[in-house]
Amino acid sequence: MSLHKLLLLIFLTFFASAVPFDSQRTNTQLIFFQPSDPQPAHSDPGNPHQDDLKRPEVQLALDDSSCSKWYEFYGKGKWTFTKVQWCFQQKGSTTVIIQEQAEAQYMWGPAWYYAKNETLSWKTSGNVGNKNFDSGKDSNDGTAAKKQIAEIKPGLHPGKSYTVRLNYYQEGPYWDAKNAIDEEATFEICLC
Repeated sequence: MSLHKLLLLIFLTFFASAVPFDSQRTNTQLIFFQPSDPQPAHSDPGNPHQDDLKRPEVQLALDDSSCSKWYEFYGKGKWTFTKVQWCFQQKGSTTVIIQEQAEAQYMWGPAWYYAKNETLSWKTSGNVGNKNFDSGKDSNDGTAAKKQIAEIKPGLHPGKSYTVRLNYYQEGPYWDAKNAIDEEATFEICLC
């Protein structure tokens, strides 16, 4: 075999491994990563999905002391990735916990894909102000989502700071429990 044919075969094999094989993934956006950057290309300034994080209601949540920072979590083996934030709001005598997920991603071949056609399931449980909360198991299609996940009754006392300890567990997108995200987060909030 000539060197020219061998190089062509290697080139075609590399690009074939980056292409999804089933028809369900034909509409999925392909994002190549840089070998020197272990994070998904979601942080690229030119990424069209970054505009999702600039919505006014999300920006307000980031500035609110009753919200966590955005947490970036990888699954086992770094085959899945997600960004999550939690906010705590008072509604009368109840404290409501809201979880916001940025669009999840998964690795396939040498590329990261947004999970808009893939299901992921998740569960968030934790403790705040000596009160436990648990979202129960839930799922979504992998697109950005903001959802009330739990209520604390009677609620926390307004005007105080609290330490939140929680566990976030996620299966998917695409990959199963062997590659699940299972992370803990501890942060401070103020219901001021």
